[in-house]
Amino acid sequence: MDKALIKLFEKEMFNKENGADGFRNFVLDYYKKHSKDTFEYPKDRYELLTKGNPKAQWTMEDIVVYYLSNSDQKGKVTFI
Repeated sequence: MDKALIKLFEKEMFNKENGADGFRNFVLDYYKKHSKDTFEYPKDRYELLTKGNPKAQWTMEDIVVYYLSNSDQKGKVTFI
């Protein structure tokens, strides 16, 4: 995930008008339009984050992978 894309997502994430669902929808819409973008993502990292570890710190990539893997676009994420 390049820095420009992270900045775009961060800007949208902190847009108070859209709220959390608005950001999630923004991410999912972005990846629908960019259908060739996929992720290889460490399965152990995903499990650490989703099991509620209070010490885990989420990155923008973590959030995007979480949203994609819990949507109809889960095929864009390959856990390794």
